[in-house]
Amino acid sequence: MGLQSLQIGIDPWHHCIVCEGCQCGIPHPSLHNHIMQSHGGPSKVPPNLQSILDEHQVPVEIHPPTSKVIPVSSLPIIPGFMCSVPGCGTASVVEASLAQTHGQVVHQDIPVQDHIVPSLVQVIFASQLCIPQSQHRLCISSRQDQRA
Repeated sequence: MGLQSLQIGIDPWHHCIVCEGCQCGIPHPSLHNHIMQSHGGPSKVPPNLQSILDEHQVPVEIHPPTSKVIPVSSLPIIPGFMCSVPGCGTASVVEASLAQTHGQVVHQDIPVQDHIVPSLVQVIFASQLCIPQSQHRLCISSRQDQRA
């Protein structure tokens, strides 16, 4: 038994776990619980789960990128916003959140609202089924890039 029958795959580029059925990324440490709670209980957990993850080089911890990246397969791409301060690349689906929270914490000396641009984003770890109160977002491409 593998992960495919559970609609769970591993993105070959980002090496992250993706649940197509739930439309979310699954952090490595949460995969066992995700299968138990959302896909039918202990009998559905592959006995070789760790070797599958090792084979696909799935890291225990994934850090959000600081620049645009290719999309994670099988997850929706939605309109959002990106911080365009050089070297930053933080993304959000809510412009006000990015301007206030991100700006106050990361760019205290810069008027960050001048550096927020429309972008296409993916929310990778957001579902309460996946990881509560945490979101990892990837900036896919700015709308300015699409016009070029």
